[in-house]
This record gives sequence, structure tokens and C-alpha cells, in this order.
Amino acid sequence: MNFKKALIAGIIAGLAVFVWTAISWMALGWHMIDIESLPDHYEIMGQLDESINGKAIYHSPGFPDEEHGEVDMETYMKKVKEGPVLHFMVFSPEGFDPFSPVTFVTSLFFNIVSATLAAILLMLTGNNLKLFSHRMFFVAGIGLFLALNGPLANWIWWHFPTGFTLVNMADNVVTWMIAGAVLAWRLPAS
Repeated sequence: MNFKKALIAGIIAGLAVFVWTAISWMALGWHMIDIESLPDHYEIMGQLDESINGKAIYHSPGFPDEEHGEVDMETYMKKVKEGPVLHFMVFSPEGFDPFSPVTFVTSLFFNIVSATLAAILLMLTGNNLKLFSHRMFFVAGIGLFLALNGPLANWIWWHFPTGFTLVNMADNVVTWMIAGAVLAWRLPAS
């Protein structure tokens, strides 16, 4: 296997993934489906800052363990069944710059790493996938795998909203179909 070819293809595909992700999140607006803002931001954030222990992922009711104050599984299950339930609230008391250059560079780096791994997997298929479309859909299949084991799993286990789940599943597949087209172009079958 030629790692240099995989890396060059991964860099180009990673750039394509980065551009698509920017379009998908910042221009299309479809990721905002089922995402709502809490009212009274400063009042709610002030209450949270006073009552929770810093940066973490929070869940209410708390999971049944001594560290989080819930020791009775029966009580926990009753609270979850009755509702309301808050899953995965990420609390950052210190705030952050959502458009920090470091965030963009880090994202681009991991897009390139991911696309390079996809390129290596594609190269490992050898000449079994001769057609451009087969090679592209092989990589799109990685996106489908991610969609089934990420957003769909969260929908099943954590009851994420259906619209949010479907958009994120579709975005995974589209992202890796775009990467697949670039990789199939840069790494044709011999």
C-alpha cells in the first residue's frame, strides 16, 4: 500500500469534508431541527452555575449511584418513566469562542485523519471495487455505519428527537459520499 497516495487523497477528501460540514452546519440550517433555546438564559445559567459542579455532561434525573446522589434504581426508573427527563446537557461555566481558529484547525485536522483512514480502507479493497461508483459508495457506507451507530443509537437509547436524528444520519452519509467521490477519483482501481 502506498501511504503517501492515501495521505494526499485523505488531505483532499478531508478538505472536501471540512467545506461540506461548514455548508451543512452554517448555511443549510437543517441541523437546528428539534434544537430549542432555553428561555431566560442568564437566570437559568446562574441557577445552574450555583447548583452544579462545573464543566461536565449532566443528566436529570441523576443516574443511580452514590456519587450522584441516586442510590435506588427503583426511584430512578420511576422518575425517568414519569418525566421530565433531561439527557446530555453540556455545561461550560467558563464559556468559549465557538468560532475560534483553533476549533476550525482541529476540526480540519481530524477531517483529514478520518478521510486518510477511509482512503486506507478503500486501498485495502484492492481491485475488488473497480467502478468509481462502487468505490464512492464503499466510503459512503462508512458514513452509513457512523449514522447507524451514532445518531440512530442515540435516538433508540436516549430518545433524541426524530428530526434531529434523521438530519444527522443523512449528513453522515452525504459527508462520506462526498469524501468517497474524492477518494474514488484520487485512488482509482488499477
